[in-house]
Amino acid sequence: MGTPLSKKLQKLQKLETKRTKICTKCNIIKPLHEFAVQLNRRKMATSHCIKCKREYDKENKEYGRERKYRNNYNITLENMQNY
Repeated sequence: MGTPLSKKLQKLQKLETKRTKICTKCNIIKPLHEFAVQLNRRKMATSHCIKCKREYDKENKEYGRERKYRNNYNITLENMQNY
C-alpha cells in the first residue's frame, strides 16, 4: 500500500518542479508566473524574475538607450548631444 502513495508524491513533486524556476540573478526558487515569457524562445520563461529584470533595467537605462541609438541610427549619445 505504500507504493501508490509514494508514486503520487513523486508525481506531485514533478509537477511542482515544473511550475517553479530558479532566478539566476537572486537565486531564489519562484513560481513561473513571476517570470516573463520569451515569445521568440517557444514561450519559455526568462532566466531572471520580473523583479530582478526591472532592477537591472533601472540600473542600465543609459546603456540600453545608447545601444538603441547605436544599432538603429549608427550614432552614439555623445554625437547626438553635439547636434
